[in-house]
Amino acid sequence: MKKALLVLTAIVGVAAFACAGGFYALFYLADGGTGKTSADRDVRNRGFKADQKTDLAGALTISVPLGFRLNGGARPQFPGQPAHAQFFLSLGAYTDFVGHRESGTMTIRAFPPGTHKDFSSLYPLNPGKNPEESYWETVRTDSPSRLVYRRVKSLKELRSFAAVDSERGFAVEFSALKDLYTDDQCIGIVTDALQSVEVRQPAFDQLLARMKAEYEEAIRFKQKNRADVEARIGPIPADVEKAVTTPKGDVLGHPTEFDDLHVGIRLAQLPATDPEAEAKRFMLDEIRFKSLTTEPPDAADKRSNDDVVAVVCFRDKTGKLQAIRLEPGSETHYIYAEGWGKGFQAEILAGTPPGSIVFWRFRVVNLRRNPDRFAAWITDSESYRKAARDGSPIWKPKVPGT
Repeated sequence: MKKALLVLTAIVGVAAFACAGGFYALFYLADGGTGKTSADRDVRNRGFKADQKTDLAGALTISVPLGFRLNGGARPQFPGQPAHAQFFLSLGAYTDFVGHRESGTMTIRAFPPGTHKDFSSLYPLNPGKNPEESYWETVRTDSPSRLVYRRVKSLKELRSFAAVDSERGFAVEFSALKDLYTDDQCIGIVTDALQSVEVRQPAFDQLLARMKAEYEEAIRFKQKNRADVEARIGPIPADVEKAVTTPKGDVLGHPTEFDDLHVGIRLAQLPATDPEAEAKRFMLDEIRFKSLTTEPPDAADKRSNDDVVAVVCFRDKTGKLQAIRLEPGSETHYIYAEGWGKGFQAEILAGTPPGSIVFWRFRVVNLRRNPDRFAAWITDSESYRKAARDGSPIWKPKVPGT
């Protein structure tokens, strides 16, 4: 492909696959990415019509363009919007050192019959709230209950459209790089896909009942976890563009629309004449780390690559923030700190003074995680910090000569 694939998270709401944003750029260290060859092939052979019948959890079917692949099963809508089931599909999805990438996405929304006649909470999405904020505008009206929308203020590289049938309770969103589809092709895809939806009862009723239960559970989890953060770490910033430093020196970002919260736990600070050389001297002490850890390492609700046990941060000669991830081996792995976002990076930089190295624990915490496991993660973080104060941290010097 001539153009690099693009992460579409903030545009179409593909929550579970890129919801950590720039943080995933910190963790992918292998060369070449995962699945790029097949992703390129899907993009080259992509369809331009919604004509590929796709099963969704055995509860309904929908036709989508060739090349769009289903990302897992049904997921409930996030707290803050009406409860409904969502399905996500992607075109040309793969992972490289920058993170998760996609050329196109589709979001299928299914509401319980009669519970959401008015889609105004999703479309047009408060167009007057912020002139810089993305929202939807009507581009076609097929009937009072069936409309087509175009995304306004979307990323300039994208075309984004949605078709809605508020009488049946379905919506289809489609977003793709501009050089892949025209506006008319996008409108045709969302319109045909919406018309193709076929429901299978009673499986559909069972699906919506399960989504409602998971939605309500997510709300309870979110409330409990947010309270734990406020009580045990510090206040969460109200401004989406900013991060805050707590009295303990930890850093908290503002939760994303997918309830992901960026957290930096400040573990220790050491003086350093040559901060970069000093940062490279350390590795993770696996024995000490495991002895202090209570959170289940294979928890079902813990995404891979959402946690860095320890990172050494320092300022380079220009004053710019640099970071090295601590791992069991003797290799040195730098982290792309630019991916943290300006507000979060600024707070970490402020907490990393010149002439020193600072050990941090980073986590993209999803506030809808199991509260017991979330509380264990906070407890573990506090244990790592106490161990560092007591002179027995979870890191140690590398073996000389490595």
